[in-house]
Amino acid sequence: MPAFLAFGPLVLTDTAVALFSMVALWSFATLWRDQSRRATRLFALALTLALLSKFSAGLLLFVFAAYPFVLRWLPLAGQPTAPEFRAWWRRGWRLTGKAVLASALLIYGVEFALSWNQPTDLLKMIGSGWAALALRRLLLPLVTYLGGVVMFAMGSVRPAYLFGHAYPHGVWFFFPMVTLLKSTLAFVAALALSLAVALAGRFGRTRVTAVRAGMEFHWRAVWLGMAIITFVCLISPMTISIRHFTVPLARHRS
Repeated sequence: MPAFLAFGPLVLTDTAVALFSMVALWSFATLWRDQSRRATRLFALALTLALLSKFSAGLLLFVFAAYPFVLRWLPLAGQPTAPEFRAWWRRGWRLTGKAVLASALLIYGVEFALSWNQPTDLLKMIGSGWAALALRRLLLPLVTYLGGVVMFAMGSVRPAYLFGHAYPHGVWFFFPMVTLLKSTLAFVAALALSLAVALAGRFGRTRVTAVRAGMEFHWRAVWLGMAIITFVCLISPMTISIRHFTVPLARHRS
């Protein structure tokens, strides 16, 4: 893919977040399919890596929240039916919550280690006694990470210039147009061909599916993640070139 060939060798987080986001989605689907302790631990680790690679990976939480409801409205082969469905659905939610909590603790541990030698003057309003200093040290990892999320959100509004017009912020067609203009003709043709084949297989006279048996949960997680994150990119005021769009592109190619 041209975007990964261009940005892969650079010290940027976009390639890493695309990789770990895909791994997190895949392990999340495995958790819902198997609902085992091993799947829960692997999902917690994958989510931790994604959230540590880039702040925008927090969008995955919206995918994880929507996924169970999509399974409820559009059932997949292999998931239980009534009356076992409700217990299975609740167990999936419970394991997802445990994995997210474990991921949060892992992230806190990493941030705590990285901020150990960092001054806590940012929290000096708490006080300067020994108890206050201990509390400042404990709160600093949380403030550091959440502060990065807030700064990322505040700095996302950037002006855009497309087709001879200047915009004070990003517009909905920025990422689609940038992807089209910055991609090779072969890549654009591959996208169009894959879309045509998918529509023919879905709505043609002879319906076919490219989803391998047993991978239905993973396919659902990948396309749901692509749809939600693409939608957020379209309504976002951000304009950070095509590299910010690598996560939806990676999902499409999968």
